[in-house]
Amino acid sequence: MTSGLQHLEGQLRAALCTTKPVYLLGDININILDTDSSPVHRYHTMLHELIMTQLVKRPTHLHPTPAALDHVITDQCSSAPETEVLPDAISDHQPVVVSARLGRVRVPARWRVARRWGRADWDAICLGFLESDWSGVDGATDVNECTQALMSIWNSVIDRFCPMKRVRVSKPNCPWLTENPELTALMAERNSARDTWLCLRTAESKVDYTRLRNAVKSRLISDRRSHGQLLIGGYVGSLIGIYSEKRCSIQPRVYGINENGIDALNQLILNIF
Repeated sequence: MTSGLQHLEGQLRAALCTTKPVYLLGDININILDTDSSPVHRYHTMLHELIMTQLVKRPTHLHPTPAALDHVITDQCSSAPETEVLPDAISDHQPVVVSARLGRVRVPARWRVARRWGRADWDAICLGFLESDWSGVDGATDVNECTQALMSIWNSVIDRFCPMKRVRVSKPNCPWLTENPELTALMAERNSARDTWLCLRTAESKVDYTRLRNAVKSRLISDRRSHGQLLIGGYVGSLIGIYSEKRCSIQPRVYGINENGIDALNQLILNIF
């Protein structure tokens, strides 16, 4: 009994940590009408320490000896709900009805630190890049030095025109999911295959459902990755365009690459981002 109470206490503490109203209903198998027993005393002590209350006061198991084994535990002590033990038994236990008013639970706000790219002034950002000092990139002697100089310019301009800010998280933004009709159609096909498998329970229907389920998972991963690469690639593409407009060209002989090496360098920069 002691180990069972410890397990129950751990579950109640975990439920209380959610900061939401807690109701536990079930056959606890402790007869609270037997007030002289040590298990009942430990049970009441545990509830008192957790600032919780047990609402059932009448027998819920009538034979061979009336006992109140089915409990309703809650932390709503100030506005405890109404409980009623019905007279008609469904099994060897009497049913217990609970009537409780649950108010609206306010979800605590969630915050994160991020750049608000949607509100960025890209004309100002491009102008900032054009006005930056590109001598570090011009005078670079290897790819690593060039990349470091380029990133220094990038971070300086972006921090000035699109700084990191603390923003409130309202709902997840998943454009690769909500703005993707092909993926939506594939998910609908998967759902249909799942319903068919649940209905028929044949090996062929299960294989079809498994194939579509895996296809959706793979498509979700690839589309999410592609969306991130497209978003960042667009920003970096603007930077590379400015880089070319400033004529900050790299001498191929310095890097040991051929005359078409600038395209390779641009691709390297895209991969870095």
